[in-house]
Amino acid sequence: MKANEGLLYPFQLGQVMGVARYPRKGSDFRDQDIPSGLYTLRYGLQPVDGAHVGTNPTRDFLLLTPAEKDTSPDMIANPKALSKASAQTTGTSHPAILCLQKLSDAKEPLAIRHQEEKDWWIVRFTGKTKAGDKLADQAVELVVVGIAGE
Repeated sequence: MKANEGLLYPFQLGQVMGVARYPRKGSDFRDQDIPSGLYTLRYGLQPVDGAHVGTNPTRDFLLLTPAEKDTSPDMIANPKALSKASAQTTGTSHPAILCLQKLSDAKEPLAIRHQEEKDWWIVRFTGKTKAGDKLADQAVELVVVGIAGE
């Protein structure tokens, strides 16, 4: 697989996508503990390497980084630097990840669905994107409850 193959979304590696507040301890898509706190969400990609073959049907993820340590809106385009910054969330060597999914046929800008086979709860939300001078709506679908079936 080529580095840009299989991508679901038109985002740039390491760009800020939003923020998330965990009012109490939670977990990520790998079932790693996420302490309560405020986190930036940055777009990331699963590496194309032998260690990740077949672990997930998509490569698109949001990585959580402690907001107090992630104070610049600039992209973190280096995959290793992005992974290391996110790993501060869990205190492990692996980044804290939330899995993005292929868009469903839903037409609503905000929707919640249950993927029964994997017992995932997926939320769809729409935000604004900008390419040059043009603004557009961009929907994303994110697993908010559920873990990878490794």
